[in-house]
Amino acid sequence: MTVHGGKLPSVLDDKPDFTGVVAIGSLAQPQQRLALLGGPGGVCAAMRQRGLVPDAKAFTYMLDMVAGTREAEAALLALMDREGVVLDAAFLNMLVSG
Repeated sequence: MTVHGGKLPSVLDDKPDFTGVVAIGSLAQPQQRLALLGGPGGVCAAMRQRGLVPDAKAFTYMLDMVAGTREAEAALLALMDREGVVLDAAFLNMLVSG
């Protein structure tokens, strides 16, 4: 997905704003599909809007969908820290084995 301005839109928003989207390419990779949800931050924001609290299980699922780069994993860990989510064994096992 190519976005002008850098902010990923989210199809989970009540009123999604796709004005900055220049192109949507193949959605063959999990990280591309996650991008349509606004990335991990967009998923957490949508959960909070609906009265849900992101937990370690939600982040474990997202870890499987983020790009397998150190930067993407570090960004997910930083988001977990901001959300106050404690790492659990399942998440750490996936992180190490990934």
